Amino acid sequence: MNQILIWEPRWSTRDVLIAEHKLLTHNEVIIEHQDFPAPLYLTGKRAREFPLEQMTTKTGGTIAVRAVPISELEKEVIDE
Repeated sequence: MNQILIWEPRWSTRDVLIAEHKLLTHNEVIIEHQDFPAPLYLTGKRAREFPLEQMTTKTGGTIAVRAVPISELEKEVIDE
């Protein structure tokens, strides 16, 4: 399973930004925050249903990301 690490959600809209190129068929989303102790699961097909945004990078370029609502991620928690 593909692991995607999220350092911080976008709290203003309660979503996470996931780079389009990192999405595979099965994705384990790990949010580095105390409110999310367990990894979350998201299929690539479901992720691609959410809006595609262009995010500015530190170097001044842009990268395509999907804005996935946290509420959607919380529907599938991976028990360890």
